[in-house]
Amino acid sequence: MIGYLEKTKDIQTKKTKPEKTTKPRGIKHRVLKTSEILKGLFASRLDGWKDDKEKFKTELINDIKSFLFGKWEKPWKAGLIFDEDGKVLSGFRNISGRLYKNSSNILSMERNSGKSPYFITIAALKNQGGKLIDKSKVLSVLSYIPMFKDMENKTPRQADWMLPKLHSAVNVDYCEGVKKPIIKEVSFIDHELNEYVENFLKELIKKKRVPKIYNDQADRCFYGHLKLSFSKESIHMVDFKQFHQIDSYYSVLFHEITHSTKNPKRLGRGKLGATKTLKYANEELVAEMGAMIICTELGLKYSRRNSLVYLKGWLKSTKGDIDENLLEAYGFACDAAEYLLEGINLAKLVPKSMQDRAKENEQETLEERSLKKKKEPGPSKVKKETSRKEQLSLWGLNNVNNEFNKRLNLLIKGDLKNKAPFNLGMPSKSLLSTKVPLLPIEISVTRLTKKSMQKNHPFDLKSLKNLPNAIANPIAIFKSKTQKNSKIILTELKQKDVSFVIALEVERTFKQGVKESKINSIRSIYPRKPISQILKWVCKDGLLEWVDEKKALNWINKQQCDSADVIYLIECSVNIIQNFNKPKLQNKTDLKGLNENVTSLSDWKPNTHIISLKTDLGKFIGGYERNRFAMVVRGEKGAGKTRLLCQVINLFASQALNCLFKSLEVSPESELFGSYTGCIEAKNKDHIFVDANTSLKTLEEQCKIYDCIAIDSWGKLDGIDQTDFGRLVEKYPKVIWLVIFQSTTNGTARGGIMSEYDSSLVVQVTKGGDAICEKNRYNSTDLVYNVFQQELIQTENES
Repeated sequence: MIGYLEKTKDIQTKKTKPEKTTKPRGIKHRVLKTSEILKGLFASRLDGWKDDKEKFKTELINDIKSFLFGKWEKPWKAGLIFDEDGKVLSGFRNISGRLYKNSSNILSMERNSGKSPYFITIAALKNQGGKLIDKSKVLSVLSYIPMFKDMENKTPRQADWMLPKLHSAVNVDYCEGVKKPIIKEVSFIDHELNEYVENFLKELIKKKRVPKIYNDQADRCFYGHLKLSFSKESIHMVDFKQFHQIDSYYSVLFHEITHSTKNPKRLGRGKLGATKTLKYANEELVAEMGAMIICTELGLKYSRRNSLVYLKGWLKSTKGDIDENLLEAYGFACDAAEYLLEGINLAKLVPKSMQDRAKENEQETLEERSLKKKKEPGPSKVKKETSRKEQLSLWGLNNVNNEFNKRLNLLIKGDLKNKAPFNLGMPSKSLLSTKVPLLPIEISVTRLTKKSMQKNHPFDLKSLKNLPNAIANPIAIFKSKTQKNSKIILTELKQKDVSFVIALEVERTFKQGVKESKINSIRSIYPRKPISQILKWVCKDGLLEWVDEKKALNWINKQQCDSADVIYLIECSVNIIQNFNKPKLQNKTDLKGLNENVTSLSDWKPNTHIISLKTDLGKFIGGYERNRFAMVVRGEKGAGKTRLLCQVINLFASQALNCLFKSLEVSPESELFGSYTGCIEAKNKDHIFVDANTSLKTLEEQCKIYDCIAIDSWGKLDGIDQTDFGRLVEKYPKVIWLVIFQSTTNGTARGGIMSEYDSSLVVQVTKGGDAICEKNRYNSTDLVYNVFQQELIQTENES
């Protein structure tokens, strides 16, 4: 029996039947292949494994070797395991919610547990004024305390040693006077078993290719067998309802199933089915690669990133040659996949409902192609446009990149004998549009090495890989403020995610003997130029000549903001960038036909008015308009951000607005949630609705229903992108947005400073609960509101 520790509700939207579409002329119905059905319904990152095994191997091994190391994310939530009498068997926790994982702790807790999974230390029990009922149930809990030689520069990951320490603890059922957390079951509406994959598993069980599978674990998944033989074996899994995504459940399950193929009665590891004992790390590589192959073949949308992180982590623990270990593991993984998939016709396992959906998708795709074909220009026009595009692009860009990278590697190693300049090809269309002449772009070897050695702007030469491509695809191009014949190129190298400012000297003349030659020469390369300086080029100096709007806005959003002055520069720059490529009016006659609703300023009337708000909090905000009002709250941990959000929700609910509170940081079922929402008046509660759904798609549906949406916090939404906040504010202007963003170390909103630009109000909450407006379009930014006192406070500057 499985239990969970929180309760969430998913909003179910009504499923509407797809409208019948008329069949366009020239489209013929055809029978879909199994692979087409799967590709239409799932989203595997790689092509089918059986379609091209060599390509699959090459891409997978290259991805593993080149993937930047990240943190593996556990795809499930820890749960609880009960026996038939309701006693907890596994999943014990400290009263604060921390899970106990030490095996010695778990064994002693099993013997001394009640019906609650929670334990409290005797010291904490005394501090809370609690009383022990049964002394015989007290046990010793082992913990480890990090110790440091250098106490000034200490972090838990860099501890010099761990000091074991025993604490006396007791199950909360055997004490009184403390608040006992309540266990509530989670309702996972979205977690429905995949009928197609379940049919595949039934085939594996039928053919006796897998051991028995048990969903009986609280927080781990494993394949187990007897120490010296495989006569008794089994797979143990966390229940599928505890997984964040059902595809992740199957991915982990196929990982354990691949482990089970090492049984010599099935496949073994080695020739003729003999069991070759692999090192633990090497066996983990086999299991994860096997899971990736099977998931890809079945079309499941598993987390490829998580799998690569997992493989990279275990690869570091293997001994010997990395390539040999990868190829050996991949070979065994292929053997396991062949064994599991052999003789199983996947086409017969696909349910009729899925086939019908695939046919609908195919019909829609065919209709789209038919309409697109009608709109496409004739062959001669396409050919003419293509040739012009090729002419204006960097000539032979791929070849130039490869040649540049080869020579750069030789320069880094000190093996470059040819001191000829690096060739970066011809100017791209963007450079030509700023009147850069059609001459080769070059950079001298001496200039490259000197720049990398200078102290005032050093950079790693390795980070310049694919520099030709970066220059051909700039973010923005500026006039030089100091040199008339130079252009400044702002670009970014994707593999390093480093911004570069490049000074290009236009049409530089130099002599080679008697002859004179002209080139476009790179004079300087600066990494990580301060954002404030570049923004001044845009909005103060007027140096911007060309800009890619989308790239520029994304680049601004990724920068770190450390002052109000920079926020002002961002607002000005964003306005300029968004309007830079729009056609400029030459005279009054150009107004005709552009917009029928254009009126003179004398006829202007506002569509909305500013609504004033009562109470001290209302005075602090200053008012709002029912059109594009968004409030961003950020601050330090424990400062009172959630309390402030609840107080603002209460304020807008008092305006008879229907408010949705998406509590994603704190479970709506917890006592802590009750303490935060205690400020909400009883008369306003009928206007406030609560949920903890993290789906972005559901959020968009809710935008059509509610007047005000409050989110704690933005980063907890699934699949959220840094530009989504501005997009939603723009798309749903009638929604009042109240959003908490976590703060970066510099004090800006985590997820991008563009969120602050798109908001009407930016509030920073400091420790002690003082809320300060760093931006307010409807009021002064001098007021200070205390979250805990719920009133405006007088500052030292006030008389």
